[in-house]
Amino acid sequence: MSSQVFYRKWRPKSFNNLAGQDHVVTVLRNAIKQHRISHAYLFCGPRGTGKTTSARVLAKTLNCLNPVNGEADNQCDICLSYDSGKTLDLIEMDAASNRGIDEIRSLREKVHFLPSQGAYKVYIVDEAHMLTEAAENAFLKTLEEPPKHVIFILCTTEVHKISPTIISRCQRFDFLRLTTKDIVSKLEFICEKEDIQTGHKALEFIARAAHGSLRDAENLLEQISLQFNQNVSVENVQENLGLVHTKIAKDLVSYLLTENTPAALTMVGMALHEGADIQSLHHQTVELLRTLLMIKSGATDTLDIDNDNLNSLSTIAGKTSLSLIARCLKHIGGIKPQSDQGSSLSLELAIVEISMELGAPLAHYTSEKESPIVRKDFPATPIQKPNPISQIQDKKSPDETDQTEPTELQDAGSHTLGSTISTEAWNNIIQYLRKQRGKRFYLGPLLKDCHQPFLDEGSMVLPFSHRSNMERTEAELEEYTCKTAVNEAMEKYLGRVYEIKLTLRDSSNGSSSSSLLGNPMIRAAKTLGGKIIKEENKTANE
Repeated sequence: MSSQVFYRKWRPKSFNNLAGQDHVVTVLRNAIKQHRISHAYLFCGPRGTGKTTSARVLAKTLNCLNPVNGEADNQCDICLSYDSGKTLDLIEMDAASNRGIDEIRSLREKVHFLPSQGAYKVYIVDEAHMLTEAAENAFLKTLEEPPKHVIFILCTTEVHKISPTIISRCQRFDFLRLTTKDIVSKLEFICEKEDIQTGHKALEFIARAAHGSLRDAENLLEQISLQFNQNVSVENVQENLGLVHTKIAKDLVSYLLTENTPAALTMVGMALHEGADIQSLHHQTVELLRTLLMIKSGATDTLDIDNDNLNSLSTIAGKTSLSLIARCLKHIGGIKPQSDQGSSLSLELAIVEISMELGAPLAHYTSEKESPIVRKDFPATPIQKPNPISQIQDKKSPDETDQTEPTELQDAGSHTLGSTISTEAWNNIIQYLRKQRGKRFYLGPLLKDCHQPFLDEGSMVLPFSHRSNMERTEAELEEYTCKTAVNEAMEKYLGRVYEIKLTLRDSSNGSSSSSLLGNPMIRAAKTLGGKIIKEENKTANE
């Protein structure tokens, strides 16, 4: 095997071999065939997507003695000199280390020299966004009107940092991140040529880890093949990428979605004890939650995931709510664990904050059906831990109701007409909604003004002591997010969802006036400035 690294050894030598940039290749090839060459090009896009390689191929093709359909023949003397790196007509300049005005002045003096072999002298300016403002200004006139034998190709990963006056003088091409399919195809070609034992699934792991960069994927493939003696299996890839703790990340997500805080915290402790990188665990957890969010939202077409994982995660997503996934992703995704410190505190704190926001007690799972975590090598007190997948249950089923909920609420049908909601259940609902904010107010503090809420004809009646709090609550419940949160609280602590009816308790005679939020006529009248003066109940005979 050659001593060259993979990404240099297997760098494309023609447009046909460029991966994943068909929109760029088509335009450049047609321009060459029609002899419509620009004096300046701007190649921009993420790293490892083929910008510099495309610039070199373009330079070679422009100077090829026998081009065929816009492609270099790779056989003439000029093509061979380009491939061997011996040509004098291709000048590559790294703007990161040659970014000053002196370097640009030197370039302006040299552009007038004629090419030694081909028809064009091509200047490739890599990392063009690194040029100083003074250098850009000095470069403008030359870039706009260079000698006829000179072509400039500017490459950059941060096009927003380049002056608009520079961009306006170039033909711009935006390079895209490569798809997993394109990267795997190139890796399979390299493995065949380098006699590397591997499988399609292992290469998919590498491709996804590269995040659209073919160069990164090729480097990973070479590193793993050297580490495991030309054997690139799924297990070897996972070990190299630190994905051996993916099972822990899946369990952690499952416990988060079942509101099993003790087990979730235990999984983080396990990962730390087994030497897992906290940043890697955090990244995998966020990716799993994001995937579940996309699946629950019906956007599976945007996911880069194999069918087995898609089916598995779809089952989990079907047994939980979109709002719970979003809350977990908001808290977990909003932190940045410090890997060098080896601390899992930020991740653990995010898990506890999720539990507090949802109003779930820390000792939530303590039923006899649950088996503790038993690990001889894990020095921690056993914590009750459910099966991560089977614990994600449909809460609408009475048989699957959490064992730690108040016993008088286990059967929603046990409430009779006019029965009072238990103080414990009502306090749990208030705690659940304490951080749920509407347009102006938090629901929890507003609902504390209610005393002895009760059920009446399929509705949950909330008697308020103050009209201002009742009107504020009514206004906030018109918000979709607030209404959804209240429904979740009722389903969690009452076993079902009731229609909400707000009443005002009269302190003098105990009578009350009511406002039925479900009546569209009442809400329409209130939006037009109307107010409820009096409400009467009439029988059908009246």
